[in-house]
Amino acid sequence: MTETGFEAYRLIVREYRDKFVAHLDELPTMQIPDLQPALESVRYLYTYLLENEDDGNVFPDAPRNPNAFYRKYLAEGKQAHAARSVP
Repeated sequence: MTETGFEAYRLIVREYRDKFVAHLDELPTMQIPDLQPALESVRYLYTYLLENEDDGNVFPDAPRNPNAFYRKYLAEGKQAHAARSVP
C-alpha cells in the first residue's frame, strides 16, 4: 500500500471509529471498513518493534510471533463474548 493509500485508509478507519465505535452518532448506516490492512499494519509494527527497538529487553513477555499474540487475544475475546451471550 502506498503512503497516500494508507493515509486515505487511515481516515476511513478513523471515521468508523469516531462515528460508530467510540461514539454512536446518529448516522443511518454503519460502514465497516475492511480491517485486514489495519491488522497487517499492526503485525508489521509489532514485528518491527521487537526486531529493531527492543535493545533493553523492554518486551520480555511478548511472543516473538505477532500471529501467536493475535490468536491468543482473539481467543480470549471470543471467550469473553460467549460468556456474556449466555443468559
